[in-house]
Amino acid sequence: MSELRLFEAHSTSGAATLERNMMKTSAAQILTRGLIALVASAILLAFAPATSASAGTATVRGCRSGQVCLYKDRLEADSLMAASYTNLANRLLDKGHYYWVFNNGVAQLGADHYRYQTLSWGTYTSYCIHFNTQTGYYIDHGSAGLIDAIGQNIDLVNKGWGGEC
Repeated sequence: MSELRLFEAHSTSGAATLERNMMKTSAAQILTRGLIALVASAILLAFAPATSASAGTATVRGCRSGQVCLYKDRLEADSLMAASYTNLANRLLDKGHYYWVFNNGVAQLGADHYRYQTLSWGTYTSYCIHFNTQTGYYIDHGSAGLIDAIGQNIDLVNKGWGGEC
């Protein structure tokens, strides 16, 4: 009987040791996997572009991210006339001024360039501007179009988003 008790005590002790070893192994595996995931995330973040300060994700000179905006005389927030996420409304641009169309859209395949036309003396002139890739106050040269209405009234017409120019 005493031999049986020794065996039971040994078996119980062995099972507890085995269970503790399995728990240690599981904890070690979890730590290892967590460390690998953390290192992999850090590597991906190091090479990924920043989203909060990326071009097209901030308001630039009064024009919100994703909008196309129209300015009168100066390309500044206090000269903003109209802004839209879809299309600027058709409008008559009074003579004696310069107007700017600014594309603060975001990169989107097939839909990040803004096209518009001006109509003056029966002649349509077409324009296409790229989305702004700069951040902060700066604007890409190709993301803003100048309309010269110094000598005559000009109609801003036929506008919309599209793919590459």
